[in-house]
Amino acid sequence: MINLSRAVRLKSMLSKADVNQLGRHKINRYLYHLTSAENYQKIKASGFIKTSKDCTSPMLEGVFMFDLKNFLKNWRCSRDWAGGNLGLKLLGHAAKKKTDLVMLRIPAAQLDHYSLKIRSQNMLFNKQHQTPATKQHVINGEAVCFNKEFTRKGHAIEYIYEDRIPLQNIEFVGEVNSRDVASHLPKNATQGLWVRETLNQLLAGQPEKKMLDYFS
Repeated sequence: MINLSRAVRLKSMLSKADVNQLGRHKINRYLYHLTSAENYQKIKASGFIKTSKDCTSPMLEGVFMFDLKNFLKNWRCSRDWAGGNLGLKLLGHAAKKKTDLVMLRIPAAQLDHYSLKIRSQNMLFNKQHQTPATKQHVINGEAVCFNKEFTRKGHAIEYIYEDRIPLQNIEFVGEVNSRDVASHLPKNATQGLWVRETLNQLLAGQPEKKMLDYFS
């Protein structure tokens, strides 16, 4: 069990400099953002990934991202959420009912870690075991410097950046069409295979692709 009350107490004692210093040692080099190809064109036109409101908590607004290692290991099937593979749900949500999906890479060093929050998807979806502390976590998120507390427990973690991200701090990773994914899969492919093949095509030619074999 994660001691959220301890995290809350510690968070109240941390300054902006503390959070930024701790965050630099606890976040992987890159975070990733998924969006539709149509939205990616809007990002290039505006010069920013703009913030958006969370669909489950009106208190949270930002740019929603994930860590690839955590995604591959923990965004799968769990008793904490119903309806199958959580990674596939994210891919579908990011595509916004379009057939084309784009992955973007954001260097964590370019972000103000004080404006970066995390939220456990396990706590978000597991309504039966919510306490006042976990409800606050779901509503408000948690300072990013506490991400290892959740990683050690095998939680699926989303990252929420509370400010827009300039285009110069964004790297294009890849684009995929759902029809191309389907053409490489058997008709009875599992949800996990859909996620793997989608990432296989999104990461084509990128160094991250080797992670697919390691965490398969």
